[in-house]
Amino acid sequence: MRHSIVIALLLGATGAAGAAEAEDKDPIKEKLFAAKVAYDKEMRQFRKQVEEWFNKREETARQAGDKKTLDQLKEDRSVFEDSGELPKSAPTLLKQKHDRARKALDTAYAEAVKAYIKAKKDDQAAAVEEAWREFKEGGPVELLSYVDPKKHAVGGDWKKDGKALVLKGGDKHAILQLPYEPGEEYNLEVAFRRLEGDGGFYVVLNAGGQSALAIVDGWPMFGYMSGIHYLDGREASDDKNETKVKGQFLKSNTDYTLVCSVRKDAINLSLNGKEIVSYKGKFSRLSFDPEAPNKKALVFRIVPGTSFTINRIVVTPVKGKGTILR
Repeated sequence: MRHSIVIALLLGATGAAGAAEAEDKDPIKEKLFAAKVAYDKEMRQFRKQVEEWFNKREETARQAGDKKTLDQLKEDRSVFEDSGELPKSAPTLLKQKHDRARKALDTAYAEAVKAYIKAKKDDQAAAVEEAWREFKEGGPVELLSYVDPKKHAVGGDWKKDGKALVLKGGDKHAILQLPYEPGEEYNLEVAFRRLEGDGGFYVVLNAGGQSALAIVDGWPMFGYMSGIHYLDGREASDDKNETKVKGQFLKSNTDYTLVCSVRKDAINLSLNGKEIVSYKGKFSRLSFDPEAPNKKALVFRIVPGTSFTINRIVVTPVKGKGTILR
């Protein structure tokens, strides 16, 4: 919504300054502006379709007298209106519509920067790049398109296969630093599938300046354990670690979506919409060395002998600006 307001203001400003622009045409700027207009149109259609979907679901719940579903819909609608985040139950086509529009605008920004550089207009290129950064930090950021295994892999055999990120398990830990430093509060959503092995999925989060390892299905040899690692210097497998959860969550060749939610003094992990790990307390109790060059960045860390394909990586800022790394 914030993006649409900004674009609408730009449209209004353009109308007021039409005569001035007519005297000083800039084809690169005009092409980028057209992309912004197209994005704004797509987002208006997207929000209309989301509203219609919510209304239809709400009417069905009311006719059934289903208060539980109705309350959840009200909460989901509030979250969407505040942050633009769709609930997990939303149709895939709605999510794809948003992602396609966003990718098209990101491409337009990238092409504008490249065109200005070729034209030796470095100041304009820098201005567009800054506007692009501010735009991306104002809403959900699709990180997968920014991941370059050659640049961001710290260890392990990471590759791009079409739009997906694929890890082939080896004999050492596979570490990939995501090109993003999160703000104070955020959601990290990762859609993945385990292809081989029995190892779990591990994500290094940054919470209040502290690194912590979120583990889903660690220690398979001991029946699987999940949790936040380290807490007060204790592993997630330690009975004195209050986030420890026993039992297996992941099955191979099955699609999962993990959402890591970082809020003030709280971290929650949800798998396919169900909360599996929760921590409430001071972030100063957390500690972990991500073994990556940037200690503030988000990091994937996978144990030896396990292969994954990752189809979606989205960060949604909630409080504070995140930074996309180059």
